[in-house]
Amino acid sequence: MTTRRPPIHRILLWSAMTAALAASWSHVAAAFGQLEHGGPPAWLSRAGPASAILAAVGLDAGMLALAWTLAARRRLRQASRDLWATVAVFALLSAWANADAALGVILGEAPTWPAIVQLDPWTLGRVLALAAALPLLALALGRAVEADAELAQAEAEAPTLPQAPAQAEAAA
Repeated sequence: MTTRRPPIHRILLWSAMTAALAASWSHVAAAFGQLEHGGPPAWLSRAGPASAILAAVGLDAGMLALAWTLAARRRLRQASRDLWATVAVFALLSAWANADAALGVILGEAPTWPAIVQLDPWTLGRVLALAAALPLLALALGRAVEADAELAQAEAEAPTLPQAPAQAEAAA
């Protein structure tokens, strides 16, 4: 007996949700800790780097899973306007985070608006284009994976043609 594994997009959805919730947990705990006597626990500050990694994984994997879901809804001819808005927001947030990191490297410090407007147009354009490239690639790859799944499903559902007598003898 074979066990059926869940589709990869379902695994990705649950992984993204788990990572996002785990990352958010430390932020929520810190916020509530500030409302308590004595402040947040000291160990919470050490969770920061891991929380940042979980947040990044949650954001980008979630965006990819949403792209898969959009493609699946399209294939099933279901409405998806709500998901498109969500994907657009998360793609912009991902691009913003990428631009922030790149600008920090180029400027040598945390980006500020006065420092950013002093950059030459070529450098600024390059930062913005490359910052948007990763989230756009994730969306395109999500669609490509779903298209591959559609093709595999169509091939599995296609009727097999009977072999001609000469082909059947050659196969035997």
